[in-house]
Amino acid sequence: MVMSEGTVFNRMNRLRDLPSLPEVAMLIDRVVGDTSSSAADVAEVVKDDPALTSSLLRIANSALYAGRHAGSCTNATEAVTRIGFREVRLLCLSLSIVNLFPDKGAQNMDYRAFWQHSLFVANTINVVRRHLPRSLQLSDGWGDSSTYFTCGLLHDIGLLVEDQLFAEEFKKIKRLAKDKGFTLRRAENAVLGTDHCGIGAEAARLWQLPIGVAAAIRNHHSPLEEEGQYKTMTKCLHIADFLSHAHDLGDHGSEEPERLSRRTWDDLGLLVGDIEPIVGAAQREAERSKLFAMLATRA
Repeated sequence: MVMSEGTVFNRMNRLRDLPSLPEVAMLIDRVVGDTSSSAADVAEVVKDDPALTSSLLRIANSALYAGRHAGSCTNATEAVTRIGFREVRLLCLSLSIVNLFPDKGAQNMDYRAFWQHSLFVANTINVVRRHLPRSLQLSDGWGDSSTYFTCGLLHDIGLLVEDQLFAEEFKKIKRLAKDKGFTLRRAENAVLGTDHCGIGAEAARLWQLPIGVAAAIRNHHSPLEEEGQYKTMTKCLHIADFLSHAHDLGDHGSEEPERLSRRTWDDLGLLVGDIEPIVGAAQREAERSKLFAMLATRA
């Protein structure tokens, strides 16, 4: 029997298993956003979460950040100083989200590959944003780089919700896509009456994230359907997601290749000459995302 979108959303609302965004991530966001905050202030918040502190120290001592510093990083204050305020803000959000959805041994997804894909998109969406014409950047008064990062990080979160809250249905979806040659979204709709885009948008709503993040998640595979004030972010997300598929980065939940909407590229004012620098920067982000996903998901 096919479920309906309403049934799926009702189950998400009823289930206490849908995790809440950690308070520590929200506190860090506020502290980092305060220009009077010091590294010690940020570290004081991080210390309240031992798992987060451990992961942050591991990353601070990784090849990503250790090369310019002598000796090992041994405390949270030093880690914040080494990594930088902006990066700590994004890393803590990433680690907090990763830790919300532990790999419980499910066979439906490769969690490390999933986070590699999500982290790549989270970083690359801002690469695309930086290449937009200046006039479009100035007119896009809705989202800053942190909001774009959050949007990229969570764009496929609906897949994890399916895997953890609808495990049996997700198995059917995977089997249907494989046996019948359905696209993932067609299989999702056949089983659940909705897809990971709609489920992800509902999760964003339940988490009380900005409405634009939910809108972009809902339409990142159909960017031309978003014509409101969030259309720029939605289209940047679509391009970042395409680049991840083009470089075969991580588990996207589907073997189907992502198609780039040419009109999306044109609507953002991007030129042929922008392709090489965007792809070059995306390739650099790919290596960064691989290493970070490995560190963030290490037991």
